[in-house]
Amino acid sequence: MLAIVIISSVLFYTMTYAYGYDIGPLINYPALIFVVAIIISALIMYAAIRARNTVVRALAISAYSSMAGVIFTIALPAWTLAILLVALPLYDIVMVYRGLLGRLVTELSKYGEGKYPLLRGLILDMDGIGIGVGDLVLYATLVSLTMLQYVSHNFTLIQGALASIASLIGILIGLFITFKYLLPIKKYAPALPIPILLGSIPLIYLVTIII
Repeated sequence: MLAIVIISSVLFYTMTYAYGYDIGPLINYPALIFVVAIIISALIMYAAIRARNTVVRALAISAYSSMAGVIFTIALPAWTLAILLVALPLYDIVMVYRGLLGRLVTELSKYGEGKYPLLRGLILDMDGIGIGVGDLVLYATLVSLTMLQYVSHNFTLIQGALASIASLIGILIGLFITFKYLLPIKKYAPALPIPILLGSIPLIYLVTIII
C-alpha cells in the first residue's frame, strides 16, 4: 500500500512538472516519465524504510506525506477538506485515548522506546517521538489548502505564501504544546487537535473577512 501511494504521488508530480515546464525529453518519450517516477519512488521508499540516518528517513517520510497532502487539496472540494479538518482531529482523540491507536502504541512500546519496526515508513520516529504519516498528510493538506484559498480569493501569491507559512508555524507550535504538555501524561497523545487548531487560524481569519 505504501508503495502504491508513493509511486502514484511521484508519478503525478513527475507528469505535472514534465508537461508544466515543457521538459522535452520526458514529453517526447513518455515512457521515461514512468522510469523516472519508479526510480525516485524506489529511492524514497529505501530512505524511508531502510535508511539508518534519522534525518534522511524523516525527509523521505515528509516528502511523500507532503505530496499526498497537496494531491488531496487539489482533488477534493474545499468544503470536504474543511469537514475532514474538523472531524479527523476529534476522531484522533477518540482513537488515541479510547480506541485502537492507544492500544497499538502500548503494544509497540514492547520493542523499546522509540522503536516501531512493524510500522517503518508509516511513522516518523525521531528521538523517541513518533508521528503517524496520516498526521503529516493532514498537516500538508492544511498548509496547501490555506495557500490555495488565499490565492483563489484574490490575495497575491506572496500573501498566500505568508498565510501558509503562518499555518505551518501554528502547526509547529501545536506540536510543541502536544509534546511538552500532553505526551508526558500517558506517553502518547493525539497529534492532530492542537496543531490543526492553531494551524487553521489563517483560514479562520480568511473566512471572517470574506463572509
